[in-house]
Amino acid sequence: MKLLAERENDGILVRLYWDEAASPGNDVILRYRDGRSGRTFLARPPRERALHAFHHPNAYAPAELREAA
Repeated sequence: MKLLAERENDGILVRLYWDEAASPGNDVILRYRDGRSGRTFLARPPRERALHAFHHPNAYAPAELREAA
């Protein structure tokens, strides 16, 4: 797995990876961690949405986490 981008601000860490071993369409991984609340999630956005997911990770959070926010 290759780290493509990383950013951290105010306790929130967002990382974007490319999984070379995964099948096309399932090879982008977004990891999100909020150090203040402990909220974490992993998402697999479509390739063409990778940069959008990196800049707007909460839009790609699992539904149950979006509802709880």
